[in-house]
Amino acid sequence: MNTNYVGRSETSLRALEFQQIGSSAVQKAQLESRELGIPNVYSLNSVLHYELPDGRLTTKDPYKQGMWYGVRKTPAIIRQAMKYVVNEFYRMSPP
Repeated sequence: MNTNYVGRSETSLRALEFQQIGSSAVQKAQLESRELGIPNVYSLNSVLHYELPDGRLTTKDPYKQGMWYGVRKTPAIIRQAMKYVVNEFYRMSPP
């Protein structure tokens, strides 16, 4: 039996688990941002796109234009998403 293959297979499975954890955390943060009326930001081909609370997409920065006033809430959402990722990482890690 080729143990290198088994190791790579286990590594691939762990990488997939981490990807799923990260994707879940991002989806949760996006949903919470929408509920709080905070624009979500995406990068497509190195161009920033903003999903506004009303669902419209724009490349104009709503933060610079004063279109949105709740900027102070954003770091809390990022901290919450990171906390979720870290908790999931430790929950799934072997003892």
